[in-house]
Amino acid sequence: MTGYALPDVIVLEGGGHVGTLLNVTFPPGTPGVGYMKEIITKVDNKKRVKETETIEGGFIALGFKRNITQYKIIEKNYTSSIIRSTIKYELDEKLANLSSLANTKLVETLAETVGKYLTKKTPPH
Repeated sequence: MTGYALPDVIVLEGGGHVGTLLNVTFPPGTPGVGYMKEIITKVDNKKRVKETETIEGGFIALGFKRNITQYKIIEKNYTSSIIRSTIKYELDEKLANLSSLANTKLVETLAETVGKYLTKKTPPH
């Protein structure tokens, strides 16, 4: 695990469906901009897919024209799953050096931290 703490996520508007507006504040020491506002643009419960688009802060504040993150839950077995994260972005060619910033490291950290938390809270079978 990378050692980052969990971000603070506040629902500004909505109930987790398409159109829900989120504010994500990252803990001190997290690389990049300290916050971002996202809107949920896709929810497919059958396929276990959710997409969000950053509308303020985050990569947008760094100069990206567009930033979309897709989360897909893939069930491995009864007790575990994989989260496949994909980042889609648009960036002006003049800022191509920023493309390496668009990675899933923060999503990976979040998944690892939540997984450890749930493992500690889940009673043994």
